[in-house]
Amino acid sequence: AVTPQNEPEFPAPWEACAFNASTELDFINNFLGPTLDQDHPDLLILAFDHNKDHLGYWTETMVNGDKGYVDGMAFHWYIGDSDRYLDGTYGYDMVNYTYHLQPNKLLISTESCNCPDVVRDNWQRGERLAHDIIFDLLNYAQGWIDWNLLVDYKGGPNHLKNYCDASIYTLPDFSDIYIQPKYYYFGHISKYVLPGYKRISTTIVGDYNYGLSDVNIRAGSELIMHHCEKSVRQTWSITSNLTVSLIAPANDGFSEFSITTKLCLAKSKIHDRPYIHVEDCLKYGIDEHLLKLSFRPSGHIIDKTTGLCLQFARDVREIGALLELSKCINNKDVALDHQSFQLDPLTGEIKSKVHDLCLTAGWPFLSGAAFQSNSSNEIVLVLINEASLPSEVTLTNALTNEELRFNIDQRAIQTIIL
Repeated sequence: AVTPQNEPEFPAPWEACAFNASTELDFINNFLGPTLDQDHPDLLILAFDHNKDHLGYWTETMVNGDKGYVDGMAFHWYIGDSDRYLDGTYGYDMVNYTYHLQPNKLLISTESCNCPDVVRDNWQRGERLAHDIIFDLLNYAQGWIDWNLLVDYKGGPNHLKNYCDASIYTLPDFSDIYIQPKYYYFGHISKYVLPGYKRISTTIVGDYNYGLSDVNIRAGSELIMHHCEKSVRQTWSITSNLTVSLIAPANDGFSEFSITTKLCLAKSKIHDRPYIHVEDCLKYGIDEHLLKLSFRPSGHIIDKTTGLCLQFARDVREIGALLELSKCINNKDVALDHQSFQLDPLTGEIKSKVHDLCLTAGWPFLSGAAFQSNSSNEIVLVLINEASLPSEVTLTNALTNEELRFNIDQRAIQTIIL
């Protein structure tokens, strides 16, 4: 397959052409598509090939105007922001939305990479990439491609010094190579989830018994609703001025220094991502974007600054649903299901009153996906535990109700073959 242009929204200083969705579609329909159809009819065309947070908008244009040349969509793991440490933290809603717009076409993650520079033995970089693979596949992507297998010790060569990390890098004298942690993270997936395997429905919920752990997320991470796992990513405290923060501080695992940050709920400053996220409480302490929330008996959570209510975003009511502020809606003084929440004063969890889901900073600590072979019926389960605590896992056969119980260690990835 080919894509018309790498990262078409970025007028890059290297060899590149800038497109918007409409101009790329015109190029495909009138030039690239007919030419490849004539000279290379077996070659597929994947549109977009840029950051996943804009993937859905481009897909809408392709679906509505394609003349039969677009075989699917390609996307990257980066976010449209300068903070490279947030790459691979959000945009999965757009991957899911794109699949439902074109369920019979390809959906491939075509570039993911830790930047800037090579950082030796950084396990957090490997963990983040493995997290991204799992969450892309959970949201119907059919494949995932790393940008680089091998780079030099600087992260190149690159003629504009856009140096980035890889699974393997060469020593400065090029006498040998060094294998990075991400190589082993990838192996837990690529070695066992083979071409032709299909993802199967799986419910995975951790149990951390409210134990203290490094939150292990960064300011800027969005909130989602997810199964309650009794973790510090789901336990909140309310201050006297009505700001809401995670009870445990977050340690920045990407930094070479030990930096801890208290994270508070905040409104988004990104116009096309209007979803609630967490920010540094001190940095945004006097900022109008920091939420000040009032919990009402009706089930409404009202932001005192705007008078708007917290709600499930984009009419989604399942795990992974984002949150936004919107006009409060009552039905006989009771909040409707998408605006109905309650704070558990004992645990600090903020739960949906209707759906058994908890307000979660970033994503749950324990996540994973299961895949099945068409030929042998073998099932491969890949689990990632991002907490600094172990978690018990219970596997239940839906047909026989047989259970398998085991623990997954802290900050671990584990592959199980059934």
